[in-house]
Amino acid sequence: MSKETVATDRIYSLDVLRGVAALSVVFWHWQHFFYVGGQAQNFTAWKQPLFSAFSFFYMHGSLAVELFFCISGFVFFWLFFNRIADRSITPSRFFMDRVSRLYPLHIATFAAVALLQFLYMRHHDTFFVYQMNDLYHAILNLFLMPAWGLEKGWSFNAPVWSVSVEALLYGAFFLTCMSRNLRYLLIPCLVVLGAAIYPSQYKLGSGIFTFFCGGAAYIALDHAAKLTSMKV
Repeated sequence: MSKETVATDRIYSLDVLRGVAALSVVFWHWQHFFYVGGQAQNFTAWKQPLFSAFSFFYMHGSLAVELFFCISGFVFFWLFFNRIADRSITPSRFFMDRVSRLYPLHIATFAAVALLQFLYMRHHDTFFVYQMNDLYHAILNLFLMPAWGLEKGWSFNAPVWSVSVEALLYGAFFLTCMSRNLRYLLIPCLVVLGAAIYPSQYKLGSGIFTFFCGGAAYIALDHAAKLTSMKV
């Protein structure tokens, strides 16, 4: 696959799947309109708009985050798996691209939510939905670490937890690819690691497991495609 192909081609079916996943997350978070403090009050899922058509999203929409991780793993392995291994992309270039895409928007939303939580607290006895909005968790959010197992609860712009885990996955992915042939051993080890830590650290566990499962799916598909082309 040429660099030009990598730069211009897209897998449109995955774009559609991302859109469906994003929609399901919206339905899942609908319950937050019913929160008082940190708990939902009088939320009845089947009474919500279009429940009959989108019942699965209302009830299981949180699973879309794992789908996002899996898609992300597939796409990153597709774009960078060999380019990192053969050193055609530098660490500075890889991580600068990642930081420039994620961090500015993260900081903007973090600042906006922190201000809104402060204003909300002035008129209520609790914060809105997410309660751990102290200095410690502000520092974790500032460094994009609110879901690395150091947190004591949900804080500030809590849905950013998936981005926090994704940032950690980028580092693990890059180091894995840098190991060249050893990466083929490390990938199943990481899949097992994700499954093992899931019960106690489900944010990290689900991210590691599904991201590298998506990567393994790409490797299997790429290998199958090469075998098919050889037979033809």
